Amino acid sequence: MNETLGERLAEARNSSGLNQSQAAKQIGVQAQTLSGYESGYREPSYDILLKLASLYHVTTDYLLGLEKKKAIEVEGLTDDELNAFKTLISDLAEKNAKLTKSRK
Repeated sequence: MNETLGERLAEARNSSGLNQSQAAKQIGVQAQTLSGYESGYREPSYDILLKLASLYHVTTDYLLGLEKKKAIEVEGLTDDELNAFKTLISDLAEKNAKLTKSRK
């Protein structure tokens, strides 16, 4: 099942640890407006979509359902920290693939 823009917005907001009021305030809209975006009743403007992607640290492509991958902010990490992070992600992906394969 493909997630809607609203579902991705709500999931990204929840992953960011923000409630609707907090997120709405940070992007300059009313909580009711953000609720409308998340419920699919309203669609955000281009500018608001960019603000939401930045606030939630995801890409607009992710929010729009054009890609499944979430972006992770790595700015400020040293090369050694970034390499350790890449190794951790690779190890977790490999572990998940093995678990998925063993369940089949």
